[in-house]
Amino acid sequence: KEVNLDEMASIEPTINLKNFKGGFYTKSDMSGDIHKFTKSLADACQKKGVKFNYDTEILIVGGGLIGSAMAIALSSIGFDITVVDRQFNQLKKADIFDGRAYALSHASVRMLKALGLWDSVKKNTQPILDIKVSDGRVGEGASDWFLHFDHQELEEGPMGHLIEDRYIREAFKASTSTSK
Repeated sequence: KEVNLDEMASIEPTINLKNFKGGFYTKSDMSGDIHKFTKSLADACQKKGVKFNYDTEILIVGGGLIGSAMAIALSSIGFDITVVDRQFNQLKKADIFDGRAYALSHASVRMLKALGLWDSVKKNTQPILDIKVSDGRVGEGASDWFLHFDHQELEEGPMGHLIEDRYIREAFKASTSTSK
């Protein structure tokens, strides 16, 4: 039962009503009143603009790109997923490069293909064709000795790809908003 401040004071005389506007009262949870209480509370919250999703099977809280990847994967096999990530929803695609980028390994590219995202991001990637590793000291320059990794020695093509954060984030965001 929904109660006003006067009713709250009569039910619980010791309560400090300074921070309350009203409330709900249930005599016990033995008779099913707790269900009525929670239903009334949910109805009051909805009147204030709160959105409830009662059909979610899996809730992912936070996680950024990794949480979104998990949501897309689980959704693709039939789970009803809800992602709650305040930061992810607040981020907008930057029009210019902001310094954030990723080096995607073969495994990451395979994952993006499996999630159905690779085709939407591929045009914004740059292949990693060669990697040279050497040693050196400041003021002395690089050592004459180095390791050279050449993509032509691999059967899968480039050793990986580079992609700016703004492009991959936009693809994840578009996919999570359209997933089942």
